[in-house]
Amino acid sequence: SDEKALLGKKLFFDTILSKGNTRSCATCHEPNMFFSDRVDRNLNLDSTQLLKRNTPTLYNAIWQTRQFYDSRAHNLEDQAFVVIHNEQEMAGNLNEAALKLKEDSKYNGEFNRIYKRNPNPKDIGHAIASYVATLTSNDSRFDMYIRKETNSYSREEKNGFNLFMGKAKCATCHFAPMFNGLVPPHFSETESENIGTPTSFDVPNQLDNDLGKYEFSKLEIHKSFFKTPSVRNSNMSAPMMHNGSFPNIRTVIEFYNNGGGAGQGANNPNQTLPKDSLGLTEGEIQELISFIRSLEDDSNR
Repeated sequence: SDEKALLGKKLFFDTILSKGNTRSCATCHEPNMFFSDRVDRNLNLDSTQLLKRNTPTLYNAIWQTRQFYDSRAHNLEDQAFVVIHNEQEMAGNLNEAALKLKEDSKYNGEFNRIYKRNPNPKDIGHAIASYVATLTSNDSRFDMYIRKETNSYSREEKNGFNLFMGKAKCATCHFAPMFNGLVPPHFSETESENIGTPTSFDVPNQLDNDLGKYEFSKLEIHKSFFKTPSVRNSNMSAPMMHNGSFPNIRTVIEFYNNGGGAGQGANNPNQTLPKDSLGLTEGEIQELISFIRSLEDDSNR
């Protein structure tokens, strides 16, 4: 409901959920940066080291059936719980937070009015998830053109869409209409892929040592697998990849065009991206970029 989302928004921007009241969800997921932070990896709670992974945008997170790059959370409530309790990120405790919220007359009144009881960990997570669920982005020029709300869509953008769905093979992992890993036709499962992400885009044969999904599944087949993110607003929330190693769309497309990590010499036997070149020309790369840029939408910020 709207009132649950509004309560969740208040909690999202409040440092009360973190250890020492030093960090909120919005510290890393900043609205003016498309709910990311525009850095490779953010700092941990005491600013002594980098966090393990890049901060993804929260736009359209509701249209995923797995959360985090390694897919370890099944819903937005789980995602909030994990981040709040993570010692490196917020180092909070929802049981303690519930007690602090109960002592706050305004918060306690809102929880009792909306949830009909005092603040508790479950309802805190639900409220935050309700807010994050409102962060949708489906009013780009592409969306409006497809819905026949505008005729403004260039030949270059149309060519880019056809390349995305065809020759460039982007849509074999980034499925329409969300252009993420949500698999059609039932849209009930979010895929992960192994593309051979390197430690740095300019050293493509040096595979990043983050094992991704394997770290919690312990299945060999999941080594170096990461959730397929949406390309919507990707340029606005760059850098890209789980480690923030790619600064923009062009570097990602060029990496794919050269066969990912395995295509450029990395030892990556489980790679799901074909290691053969896609054979994209410079003009086609520019058309792809134009299409992906047409998926940008800041109407909900």
